[in-house]
Amino acid sequence: MLKKILAFTIILSLVVAALGFVAANPSEEPQMPDRLINARSGILMEASSGVVLHEFNSHDPMPIASVTKVMTMLLVMEAIADERIALDDMVTVSEHAAGMGGSQVYLEIGERMSVEDLLKAVAVSSGNDAAASLEYGIHKKVPYFLTF
Repeated sequence: MLKKILAFTIILSLVVAALGFVAANPSEEPQMPDRLINARSGILMEASSGVVLHEFNSHDPMPIASVTKVMTMLLVMEAIADERIALDDMVTVSEHAAGMGGSQVYLEIGERMSVEDLLKAVAVSSGNDAAASLEYGIHKKVPYFLTF
């Protein structure tokens, strides 16, 4: 019985303290930050219609990000599953891909690598140049592969 009384007293004290905290500043409106997401750019779209719900700096060029690399790998794996490409297909590194900067595996312009090796470079080293090579190299073979 003593445990029930003690538990009830503690719960009642917490409720009273919470009510007192809320009533302390009843006229003050909560302050919302300018953005809830700490990012340099962003865009929120409704998936089925493509209507942009919110955006900020969405057209500013940004370096390739990890989510983009994961999506690139997913699309490559889907293309392999659909037999549009194969792991042993060779991709020639473009000037654009070789000049990506950031996290890279230092591919040279004109270097040829298999899709399998490029996937490994993206997955293991987070290589921007390898991801860009997959995007542009495969796009030549399968034009509807990526449309960034």
